[in-house]
Amino acid sequence: MPVYLNNTDFEFELANPRQTISQNWEQYPLCQQLQFIPLLYACSDDFIAVSTFPSEQFLCYLHNLSWRKNQPLAKLVNWQDKCAFKKQVGRVWGASQQTQIWAEEREIYYHFPINWEMIREINSKAYSFKYTTLSKAALIENSVQLEKWFEQVKGEKVLKSCFGLSGKGNRLIKQSTLTPATLNFCEKEWKAGRVIIAEPWLERFFDFSSQWVIHSNGSHELLGSTVFETDQRGMYLGTLAGDEKKLFKIFFKELLEHYHFVQRVLDDLFKKGFFGNVGIDAFLYHSGAKIHLYPVVEINARQTMSLVALRLQRKWFPNQTIRLRFASLQDLQPSLLPLEIFKEQEKIPYQFFKRKLVLDVI
Repeated sequence: MPVYLNNTDFEFELANPRQTISQNWEQYPLCQQLQFIPLLYACSDDFIAVSTFPSEQFLCYLHNLSWRKNQPLAKLVNWQDKCAFKKQVGRVWGASQQTQIWAEEREIYYHFPINWEMIREINSKAYSFKYTTLSKAALIENSVQLEKWFEQVKGEKVLKSCFGLSGKGNRLIKQSTLTPATLNFCEKEWKAGRVIIAEPWLERFFDFSSQWVIHSNGSHELLGSTVFETDQRGMYLGTLAGDEKKLFKIFFKELLEHYHFVQRVLDDLFKKGFFGNVGIDAFLYHSGAKIHLYPVVEINARQTMSLVALRLQRKWFPNQTIRLRFASLQDLQPSLLPLEIFKEQEKIPYQFFKRKLVLDVI
């Protein structure tokens, strides 16, 4: 039976390989909330390895959501347990050193790449950069190069760190000159031996993502595509999953162009030794009166929230379109993840959460 370990701290481990999963989860509480995501699609016989537990009240409420049709939830088991998972099949959010160690200590079957340097390389935005179609984009290694690039590229710009979750490693630059804050952001990356990805700001208007799995024999399979809802500045609002022709409408042709472009990306990933889940982000942008496709914005060689949306839609809403989004506690939609968690056998909450994951049927 599968054992899920939803290590959504994967990006933080890429940036700080010495930190354990426990340390990352303590530092980034959102990861503690996201560990329960497999409850939304795992089978009742599956295990979910967790560090903390939701209340019985929440589990009862989740089980009784009308669209679940009374199907039992998967089993939550303390991730420190070294007996319950023995000889089971591991399913992790992202293959990493820490998940490999965790699986080996529990004799879990771990069928994932174990070349950690390769995994770090392909998940870096610097690796995605090799597929850029932007002539003014650049990899910046020091302040001299940065100043020169600022002189050459006019208008608003975006600076990206190699690793960062949900856009948190990005800086939108409106000034024509370097500020101390911008330089400090860059110097932290340079001191860590990483480059800065520099791009001109684009008038993006349609963001989307394709989800793939690369099999261990080198073949790859399209799992589906989702559309991102964003605000005017491109900040993420939600993920739409459903029939792709309905989602993409007049831009379905651009989706097919994206599929064609990423075949080389997928082949290259396998040649480097990678297999498993891959999410590839893309968007459309205006340049004058023309519409252009930016076919590979970012490569995520791991599971993604878009894949979560696809799994939810395919399992529970196969003939409908859904929106998966994070919302404030005041939102009227029920939370799909616990808003408080407990240490095993304790009655006082260990952690509270200020946002909830919700689902809209459109």
